[in-house]
Amino acid sequence: HTRYWRDWSSDVCSSDLAWTQIAPLMQLLVYWVVFGYFFPGNTLPLYPLFIAVALIPWGYTSDAIATSVRSIVDNAPLVRHAYFPREILPIASVLTSMVNFLLSMPVLLLFSIAMRYVAMHQIELPATILYFPVILLVHTLLVMGCALLLAALTVYSLDIIHFVGIFLQIWFFLTPIVYALNGINSQLARIIRWANPIASIIEYYREIFYGQPVPLGMFPTPGIPASES
Repeated sequence: HTRYWRDWSSDVCSSDLAWTQIAPLMQLLVYWVVFGYFFPGNTLPLYPLFIAVALIPWGYTSDAIATSVRSIVDNAPLVRHAYFPREILPIASVLTSMVNFLLSMPVLLLFSIAMRYVAMHQIELPATILYFPVILLVHTLLVMGCALLLAALTVYSLDIIHFVGIFLQIWFFLTPIVYALNGINSQLARIIRWANPIASIIEYYREIFYGQPVPLGMFPTPGIPASES
């Protein structure tokens, strides 16, 4: 039985790891086709990379919030029968999502190298990726704050779970993932960036891995994260 359990656990872990890598790639393919071919006016140079460097961090955000909001309610028997800091449950959910995010980063880096090699015949990693740990820290603190608040509210009303599911869909389109902020009205872009904290974080990831969006025929150059869009 012990051997069977170990084999089963190993298969589950391998499956989870594989889906951690496959799911973002499938989402990338869908958005690339929809916004790159059905709406060609939205196309930017290296558009698949443009989406990927925002979609993967967004996946971390949405997964962490969606799982953490249920963390205390789903573990109600444990909470009732054992004493421990309840904050551990949503924090653990966020950290689990962060690990999955970090496991996706090698795929993102390889994808970035491949895209730039095909387009520019260059094989290099931008030095700006050194900013990644700082952005990740800020990103994680923001997500953890949201997770703790929502998990606490869910204890008093289970409707929060349904609200979060709907809100995440709206939040996705209010965040510059499939579009560039500099492609819309500058005043609206400023409002989006400062009223939506995850928008700035997504832009920071984009700037260090992709660069600022440029017209077709040119290639973006990764740079230092800026506080303005």
